[in-house]
Amino acid sequence: MSSGKIVQIIGAVVDVEFPRDEMPKVYEALKLSDVDLTLEVQQQLGDGVVRAIAMGSTDGLKRGMGVDATGSAIQVPVGQGTLGRIMDVLGRPVDNAGPVEADKTMPIHRKPPAFDEQSASIEILETGDVGTDEVVLEVALEHPRGAQNRGRGGNHQVGDLQL
Repeated sequence: MSSGKIVQIIGAVVDVEFPRDEMPKVYEALKLSDVDLTLEVQQQLGDGVVRAIAMGSTDGLKRGMGVDATGSAIQVPVGQGTLGRIMDVLGRPVDNAGPVEADKTMPIHRKPPAFDEQSASIEILETGDVGTDEVVLEVALEHPRGAQNRGRGGNHQVGDLQL
């Protein structure tokens, strides 16, 4: 785990300087030493400087503040315990329903499943929210995933609906 210092702040974009041989990788999570704020590396600018995006407010940040590299990407809880829950991008619950009970966490950036692991059948996307589930069910019944839509405007393939 390497340590660096903030060299520039422009809105939610924060440039952090690390020793050249300990520069964090793209998508690696960074934690500020003095403030409860997580940054995510988006670009390596060179000479040990990385450009990161703040996952919260940058109010009160100053040049020279300490930043620690975590060595891993931002991880969020996954599994049955997350159904119906509302979380921020860091996986912290924001629905006032207590902590999220999940057995494992996964990075927010990861490779998609292999083609043979994907399902080609018609499935209902269960979100755990009744209103959202009804809308998704309605759309799924009208347009199955992968179906062809030959209405006005030509031939379009129906993809996944994200709400």
